[in-house]
Amino acid sequence: MRLVKSLHHGNRDPGYHGLPLIAFGTGMMGRNHVHISGHTTGLTDVVRNHLLVRDARTLLVVAHTDEYFTSQRCNLCQNQLRSVRRNGVTLYPVKHCGHCNISWNRNANASNNMFNILFNQLTIGARPGYLCRPPPQP
Repeated sequence: MRLVKSLHHGNRDPGYHGLPLIAFGTGMMGRNHVHISGHTTGLTDVVRNHLLVRDARTLLVVAHTDEYFTSQRCNLCQNQLRSVRRNGVTLYPVKHCGHCNISWNRNANASNNMFNILFNQLTIGARPGYLCRPPPQP
């Protein structure tokens, strides 16, 4: 194995016996090549199936996670993020938190929120309140 790859290939601590835990969003399961807002999505099922094969071989653990609100709420202060506009153009991948005064890449913010969801579900057994779906209306 090349030196560069070996430096980033797993945990080298001999006392570490944990498995990697992957939070995989359920929003695009079974929807390969679906057009969303004019953009073609990737092969999510190929990635998911590859992870599930590794999960079956106990090389990692895959946890399917509901992505509701993960890119729309700040993972630090839990407030609503707003879109960023520059020169009259909305920058789709960038969201801004007015409370923290931080601009987020929406995918980075969503992955942090998915970690928070998984961590809370494992430690206290519930999803964080700011990322819960509202109750159904009667």
